[in-house]
Amino acid sequence: MMKRIVVFALLLSSCFLFAFGPDNLKKKTKEQASSVDSLKMGLEYLKNVYSGEDGWQAPGNDVKGTLTNLVEQVELVPRDTLLKTLKNMLGNSNQTWVTRDMGNIKNIPDLPGMIKKNEVDEQLKRIDRAIRASLNGGAISVPPQLFDKIYTSGKLIDPGKGESLFNSGKYKLPDAISNERIAASDVDARKVLTAKKDVYVDSVRKVYNDGVFVAFKDSVSSAFRDSFVKNYVDSIQHHYTDSVDLINRNLLSDWNKSEIQKQNEKVKQYVSVLTNYLRNDSLDIWVGNLKNERTRVRLANDTLNFSRLWLKNEQNDSLALRIQPIDNRTLRLLIDDGVTFTRFSQKQTKEVILPGLSQNRQLEKFDRNYNLYSPWTIGGTGNVGFTQNYLSNWSPGGNSAMSILVVLNGFANCSTPKYSWENSVEIRDGWMRLGSGAVRLQKNDDKLGLTSRFGLLSAVHNWYYSTEADFTTQFFNGYTYPDITHPISGFMAPGTFYYKLGMNYKPNGNLSILISPLTSKTVFVRPSAVDPTTFGLNAGAHTLWDPGLNLDVYWKKNFMTNVALETKFKAFVNYKDPFSKYNVDWDTVLSSQLTSYVNTRFEFHTVYDDNVKFASQRIVNGQPTTIYRPKWQVQEMFTIGFSYKVVDHLFKSEKELRKTVL
Repeated sequence: MMKRIVVFALLLSSCFLFAFGPDNLKKKTKEQASSVDSLKMGLEYLKNVYSGEDGWQAPGNDVKGTLTNLVEQVELVPRDTLLKTLKNMLGNSNQTWVTRDMGNIKNIPDLPGMIKKNEVDEQLKRIDRAIRASLNGGAISVPPQLFDKIYTSGKLIDPGKGESLFNSGKYKLPDAISNERIAASDVDARKVLTAKKDVYVDSVRKVYNDGVFVAFKDSVSSAFRDSFVKNYVDSIQHHYTDSVDLINRNLLSDWNKSEIQKQNEKVKQYVSVLTNYLRNDSLDIWVGNLKNERTRVRLANDTLNFSRLWLKNEQNDSLALRIQPIDNRTLRLLIDDGVTFTRFSQKQTKEVILPGLSQNRQLEKFDRNYNLYSPWTIGGTGNVGFTQNYLSNWSPGGNSAMSILVVLNGFANCSTPKYSWENSVEIRDGWMRLGSGAVRLQKNDDKLGLTSRFGLLSAVHNWYYSTEADFTTQFFNGYTYPDITHPISGFMAPGTFYYKLGMNYKPNGNLSILISPLTSKTVFVRPSAVDPTTFGLNAGAHTLWDPGLNLDVYWKKNFMTNVALETKFKAFVNYKDPFSKYNVDWDTVLSSQLTSYVNTRFEFHTVYDDNVKFASQRIVNGQPTTIYRPKWQVQEMFTIGFSYKVVDHLFKSEKELRKTVL
C-alpha cells in the first residue's frame, strides 16, 4: 500500500506541473512577487550575493565591510519601535516570557509524594514473588494441541520399526529368544519363535514411546507454565508502572507550572530593568563652529543641562548659542536674550572668470566599453581519510587493520541570464585491510558518476526547462568476501545511464527539484563479467531498458561557516509496472571543516533497486529454499581526513556574453 501511495504522489505532481505549467502559474507568481517588501528583497539579495555560495565575492574588504555594516544596521530594530513593543509587553498581564516542556527538564527534583525508582524496582520484585507464590503448585491448563506436535517431531518409533531400538544397542533380546536353536527344517517352530520376537519388540517399542511422550509432555507443560507465569507477571507490573508514571507526571506537571510562573516573574523584572536603562540611555554628540571650537552635548531623557557655543562668521563675529537637550534624540537651540538682528540688503556682484584658471573638462568622463563577466565556474573538492592500527602479541586480542577512503568531486557550471549548464563528476574509492588472513585487501567503496544538466529559463521565475544525462558505474571488481574467485560486480557490470526531460525548480544554489516525467533508464552488464540476472536482466542479455518518471531533489544547509548538511534524493518509477517496480537512492553527508585542510564527514547512503536481487532463505512446503528478492541497501561511513577545495572563474567580456545569449 505504501508503494502505491508514493508512486501516486509522484505521478500526480508530474501531471500537475505539465498540465498547469508555466503559463498558468505566471499570474500567481507575479502576484506573490508584488507583495514582497522591497526592503526585504534588497537585504536577501545582498546577503546571497556576498555569501560566496555562487562564487560572487567583493573586490576588497572595504566594500564587503561597508555593505555588511549596512545590512546589519538596516536589520536592527529601531530603538523607539523596540521600546514601544516592550512597553506593550510589560503592560500585558497575560504576557508569557518563557515556558518549558516537561521533556526538557534537566534535573528532576525529589518532590513530596513522588515514587522513586528504587521503590518501583522493589515493588516490582514483590509483585513477581507474590504471583509466583500464588501460582506455585496450581493447575494451569495446557492446550491439548501443543502435545500433538510429538507425532510430527520424529521422536516416536512407528509400528514395525521397533528393531531400530535393538540395532542401536539401547535394548537387547532375552536369551530365551536370542539363544534358542531351531533346526532349519522345522518351519513351524521357526514361525513361533519369530512371532514371539515380534511381540516382544513391539512391547518394548510401546514402552519406549510412552516414556518419550511423558518426557515431551513434561517439557511442553513446563515451558507453557513458565511462559504463562511470565506474561501474567509482566501484565501486572506494567499496570503498576503505568499508574506510577501517571502519579509522578502529574506531580511534575504541577511543579513545572509553578516554576514557569516564578521564572516569568523574574524574567519580567529584568526585562523592565533593561528597558528602563535603554530608555534613559544617553548619547554624546559634539557641536562645532566655524573656528573648530567644539562643545559636548549629552542627549538623555529627564535632563535640564545646558551647553553653550559661540557661533562665528568669516569676520570672527560671535553669537552666543545655548543648546538644551530635550530627550535622548532631540535638542533645542536658543539665542541669548538682548541680541538683535539687522537685515542686510543684497548688493550687485559680478562674476569674473580668469582664462588661465579654467578647468580642462575633456578627461572628466571615461567610457567603459567592456564589463568582465564570469559565466563559467569550475572547481572541485578532494577528501582523503585514513585509519590504521597495528597489534603484535596483544593479550586482549584483536587484529591489525588499515583503511583508506578517497572522494573526489569536480564541477564545471555555466550560468547566464537565459540558460544554465551544470556538469559534475564524482569518484570514490575505498579499501581496507584486516589482519593477516588469505583476503587481506578488501573494497568498501567504489563509484564513478558523471552528470550533465542543461536548463533553459522558463516564463516562471526560478523554473527551467531541463534535460539531464546521468551515468554511474564502478572501477574494480566486487566480491562477497572472503570469496575472491567469483566477482559479483565490476566495471560496466553494471553501468546505469539515465536520460531525463522535465522541469527544474532552482531558486538558489542550495535547492534544486527536477521532475522528469520522460525518463529513459538503461542498465548495461559487460559480457562474461558477472551473472546478468542479479541485476534484473535475462540470462545471456547485456542491456535492460525501462521508461519511467524520475524525481531528483538536492538540498544543502550551512548551519555554521564550517558545518554543512547536503542531501541528494532520487526516485525512479517504472512505467511498465508503476505500482511494484521503483528505485530509490538517498545519500546524505554531514561535513565539518575543522581546519583549512582537515575535515570530518559522516555519510549515510541507502539504495533500493527492484532489479538487484539478493539471495535469502525461506521455508517452502517445509523445506529450506533459496529465493532471490530486492532488499534495502545501506552504507554508513565516518571519516576524519584531509580536504582541499578549488574554485575558479573563466572571465570574458559582457559584449561577448551578449553575442552568446542573443
